[in-house]
Amino acid sequence: MIRKKSARDARSNGSFWCADPAQTAMTVAFRDHLQWGSQVVWTYGPYGYMNEPFFLDFPTWALAFSANLLGHIAFYFVLALFLSRIGARPWQWLLVAIVIVLSFDRHPIPFERFPVLDHKAALVAILLLYLATDANHQKAAALFAGVVGLVIGYLLVDKGTYILAGLALVLVFLAFSLNRTRALSFAALVGGMFAGFLGLWVLAGQSIANVPGYFRGSYEIIAGYTAGESWVRESGVAHGTVFLALGVAVLVSTGLGLLITLWRRDWPVFRLLLLTSPVLYFAFKNSYVRFDEGHALAFWALAAVLQGLVLVRALTGIRASGPTPALIAALTVVGAVVLVGGVGPWLGNVPGFEPTFGFPDNLAGNSRALSLFLHPDLRVDEEAQVNEAIRATYPLPPDVVARLREGTVSVVPTELQVPIGYGLQWDPQPVLQMYVAYRPYLDHLDAEHFTGPRAPRFVLLSAETIDQHYPLFDGPETYRAIFQNYAVLEQVSSLVVLERRPDAPNPQEVPAGAATGRLGEWIQVPNHGNQRIYGRVHVDYSVLGQAMYLLTSPPELYIRIQYGGGQVSPAFRFVPAISADGLDLSAYAPEISGIERIALGQFDQPIEAIQITSSSPASAYRQEVQVSYFTQGAG
Repeated sequence: MIRKKSARDARSNGSFWCADPAQTAMTVAFRDHLQWGSQVVWTYGPYGYMNEPFFLDFPTWALAFSANLLGHIAFYFVLALFLSRIGARPWQWLLVAIVIVLSFDRHPIPFERFPVLDHKAALVAILLLYLATDANHQKAAALFAGVVGLVIGYLLVDKGTYILAGLALVLVFLAFSLNRTRALSFAALVGGMFAGFLGLWVLAGQSIANVPGYFRGSYEIIAGYTAGESWVRESGVAHGTVFLALGVAVLVSTGLGLLITLWRRDWPVFRLLLLTSPVLYFAFKNSYVRFDEGHALAFWALAAVLQGLVLVRALTGIRASGPTPALIAALTVVGAVVLVGGVGPWLGNVPGFEPTFGFPDNLAGNSRALSLFLHPDLRVDEEAQVNEAIRATYPLPPDVVARLREGTVSVVPTELQVPIGYGLQWDPQPVLQMYVAYRPYLDHLDAEHFTGPRAPRFVLLSAETIDQHYPLFDGPETYRAIFQNYAVLEQVSSLVVLERRPDAPNPQEVPAGAATGRLGEWIQVPNHGNQRIYGRVHVDYSVLGQAMYLLTSPPELYIRIQYGGGQVSPAFRFVPAISADGLDLSAYAPEISGIERIALGQFDQPIEAIQITSSSPASAYRQEVQVSYFTQGAG
């Protein structure tokens, strides 16, 4: 079997390599100037790979390392400027330093740690926007705002979460500018944002023509994220409800502070609290929709730093505003630091999250990084280690590699490192990993990639997915396109190799009836013989579900499958938006051999019925389940 390493053991061999396929794919896409918005539609923008500067090749790593170093310096410089301008006393400087030491890099697990580059950029933006609102001279305010615009321009090419947070900061500052008639500052902010975004966009080798597609794709991913990635019950975290309540408590404390400072007209503290709110809220959504212990710890660490800044600002004006805002901030800081420092991992009871201090490892890493800059031979060794590690993780026979070298290669749904490690001509589907194609627009982009003469010649197909998804239900239109346009060559370990058919048939969809049931009921699938059968499944949100979708996340839906004479599958995650694209109900195939048989048109475990169920509260959904069936020839 092909082995998969987790991102957590990515540095166990002393290398800077990351075993996460998406991180590798983002780095290669940036290096090769693949076009975001058309060739790549992903949760991260062109510069998103820089948040975790793992080594794939020296130029991309060096750029990411330098950007992180610059972000680190910028954060501390702006923090010092903020503390100086608000008149913080020495003991308040010390207080902020203690909060940072107790919050930064306490759980240095890749993709779940705080702070990464976009965290630092967001903190810089908040502090400089505050200074812009607090400046007595319009030129100084405009200067601060203009710099923030450049930072927000970076956030727009970073990640969906910070696209939203950056735009929300612009709206908050707009409200301040209108109230204080500082149109020049707002113009500087917007001008800096456009300049920063377009400058970074062009520097990344992106076409201006792809900007609309980039934001459309980002919107679709953001809109589908809540239902597609919500993950609570499966996380393995003990006391998940307590974790959620503690996260909500942070938001409530921020809201309470806003109300009190607004009532007392304590405008300096109110402005700072309001500026922290968008970043805190979207970080909450990011951490508690796709919930696990690491994401929660990163949220609490961010909350500790943000509320620590609020605490210091409140303390400098405590005689005028009274102690209440400072007390609320202080309680939040203490609670968040205690959670990050050990209580959170103890509550979660998940191995591997024991708190530590990242400084020793960071210093050792920086020493090794300096060696890479100074010694070209070490760079060559590092690149060789990366390729060797990828090939060891995904072993392929030489004859298969030689065959794949004859044309372009896509990998479905997740194992994106295979063509990169073997030096193949990688031609990825736009949504790099199929489980992220949460909505029909995204699924259609991927399906088009496998249709027509420009489609990749080879597809490497696996059964890998995440979060208890059923493989063929991620991107159903895409799988239809693959099964119609590609022929099976062979199975190699846990991969099936397919090749494009120049004479691929184009079978028409034939309606095969409809069925209606309710959540929890079994809904029969029609007999279909040697025809492929698909079902467009519709489950709608109630008003409660729509509200939960916007504020936090709706309860998860699950699907069970009855097949092969009454056997019943485990419960798989069910994503309602993408299920309307037509789920493949031809046969039950949770593993690669079954998927290969379906690709060959062999349905030896035909699906007989499906059942949709909901986590609590089930009232978040309208109880009716509608399915419309259609068939296609097996090709």
